[in-house]
Amino acid sequence: MKRPAWFRSLAPIFAEEGTDRPQRAPWWFLIPFIVAVAAVALLYYRQQVLLIPVPARPLSGAVVDSRRQVGFTWTRIPKKSANYHIQIAADRSFKKMMYETRVKDQHEIKPRGIFEPGKSYYWRLQAVVDGKASPWTRTMRFRAE
Repeated sequence: MKRPAWFRSLAPIFAEEGTDRPQRAPWWFLIPFIVAVAAVALLYYRQQVLLIPVPARPLSGAVVDSRRQVGFTWTRIPKKSANYHIQIAADRSFKKMMYETRVKDQHEIKPRGIFEPGKSYYWRLQAVVDGKASPWTRTMRFRAE
């Protein structure tokens, strides 16, 4: 069987000393692929089985323009009608609540005029499907400028 050109270019990396006869790649060569597959499987499990939305924007550590309307987005729970409970706070423990709302079958909100330049804010959300609330997503921190 003739090997493709891209594989032949890797042959010297895994060749026996003194030859260019290719060997099988070592088992650890597959670790990045295994990690990527596991990450995708975990996201799928969280979204399909546990019905947990995935925050998309703003990501943790993002800097947003406080003069413009900031949009908060997340993935939808597939094949389900869901309500989403969104909280935005000035502290990580969500005791200083700045904004809180519930929306049905939407995956974006745009609160107006609540962010002050130079301050950090935290947000999280949960889905409510068939009367059952999912766990809260991880807390996302962003800074207004």
